[in-house]
Amino acid sequence: MRDRVFISLLLMVLLFAGQALAAVEFQLELQRQGSHFEARFVLSSDERLPQNLRPDFPDFKGFRVLSGPATGSSLSIDNGRASYEYSWTFLLAPQSRGRLRIDSASLKYGGRTYRSQARTVEYKGPSASGQDLHFVAELSTDRPVVGEMVLLRFKIYYNTRISGYDVGPLTSSSGFLAEPLQEISNPRGSTERYLGEDWNVAVLKEIALFPTREGELRLPSVTGTFRLPDNSRRQRRSLFDDFFSNDPFNRSRQLQLATEEQVLQVQPLPSGAPEGFSGVVGRYELQASPDKLELKAGEAITLQVLLKGEGNLDLLPLLEPQLSDGLELYDTQQETEINRRGKIAGRRSQQTLIVARESGRQQIGALRLPVFDPQADQYRILQAGPWEIKVLPGEASAVEGLAPIGRARGVTSYGEDIRHILDAPEQLEALRAPLHRSLPWRASLAGLVLLPALAHVAGRRRQAHEADPQARRYREAGKLAKRRLQAAQKALAGGQREEGLRLLDEALLGYLADRLGRERGGLILAEVTRELQGQGQLESALAEELLDFSKRLDLARFAGSADGSEQLPEQALGLLGQLRAALEGRKA
Repeated sequence: MRDRVFISLLLMVLLFAGQALAAVEFQLELQRQGSHFEARFVLSSDERLPQNLRPDFPDFKGFRVLSGPATGSSLSIDNGRASYEYSWTFLLAPQSRGRLRIDSASLKYGGRTYRSQARTVEYKGPSASGQDLHFVAELSTDRPVVGEMVLLRFKIYYNTRISGYDVGPLTSSSGFLAEPLQEISNPRGSTERYLGEDWNVAVLKEIALFPTREGELRLPSVTGTFRLPDNSRRQRRSLFDDFFSNDPFNRSRQLQLATEEQVLQVQPLPSGAPEGFSGVVGRYELQASPDKLELKAGEAITLQVLLKGEGNLDLLPLLEPQLSDGLELYDTQQETEINRRGKIAGRRSQQTLIVARESGRQQIGALRLPVFDPQADQYRILQAGPWEIKVLPGEASAVEGLAPIGRARGVTSYGEDIRHILDAPEQLEALRAPLHRSLPWRASLAGLVLLPALAHVAGRRRQAHEADPQARRYREAGKLAKRRLQAAQKALAGGQREEGLRLLDEALLGYLADRLGRERGGLILAEVTRELQGQGQLESALAEELLDFSKRLDLARFAGSADGSEQLPEQALGLLGQLRAALEGRKA
């Protein structure tokens, strides 16, 4: 018995020891920095290791060791689990061109020997372009069809350290709907061939574009600002681990680079569109089903509809079925979930309430949505249903009190809220007080006494405001926005539709720029809205209204859509009041 217990305990000890050893990794990370290479040997473990560990390094044949090994250590905690990292870094200068090999290093710990992988690099000399950074804009396709999602990625090719960066906004461009994708807070580096050489590369920003018309469309250049630290001895796992150099005085230099203008040849949608096609472009799936197929008269069915896929989900139409005479359609509620990670994708769900009014065999007609799939380059018809519903005789229920869509309820009672109204009493004549006791006389006397002091204070305030143009701009933002709205309404009423829509955009964006102290040029309403929402200055409901207004305005301006455009001035005025209340921290 004791032998069995001893053997079991021994097996458990060996098992846990094997797991602990398996959690240790020893790797070589190699990155190019201009005409040099940084070789970083990294030991990772889920337990704290002795500080006196030292690997046996290779001889770096073919390289000259400029510095190293520089040691470093770090601790990270993820979901309550600690991870330790120890590193030894060398800066190497190639002594010749061609293929150069860095042999593996070895490290002994816990009775085992760990070896890093060997790496081979090809060195062709200094960069042929004479630059260590290249900032480029890359399109997923330059020949999309109208409505197809085009991914615009801003990438940096680098062979030097970067301590920080800022990618400027994409200014408004006619012919596109632009949707920003999820912000890349910690870019991941990889290696690519560029200009015939091997470069480190990272994606810094992504935007989804939806062309709204065919023909040649141009995307303007975008400027990126990059901060390059003077001190390059700090060791990090990635060139983008943080935005701060090791220099205690934070000395750095800035470099501005601009992407080239991008040109797209937008193709028209092919002929042969199926009946009912409304311009939906993307890859979608349709699922739908009623929650029950048998019920009593007076009871309700919920038709649940789900559309999911990739594309501009905000342009998906509301799907409502045709019903037989014994069924009535009530309110339809919908909800959209959008995923912005690397592309625009998501799902739109609908719940439609249908009430059975008559017994017998009833039918919910098929749902049908024609779409164009750009990847398959063909039209598709998404379809679900029809469904046959068995309605049994039943009593009236609470749904009888509901009003179906398009049907108004009539007046059901009269006179129940009327009460007797008394005749007016006789007029009573008020007593007149002496003049020196009257309130107007006393107010006039106080005004004469305080008038010089009030004039002095007003003059000082006027001088202070004139000396501070930013404060005056902040103070007059609302008045200027209202004047623009009035000009927009006048232009729309006079048939100047394009000018009126432009002034609507100027009104809200100009107001935000004045209140936030920002330059008007380059601002995009959707981006500013998400920025303010992220800072907690806008509630989600107001942010959604602003984003909806921005999309409708863009559709009206650039896609020529007239759907609901006559309501835009009134909506802009309401949003202006809500914005003012939100930025001043009070209720609208």
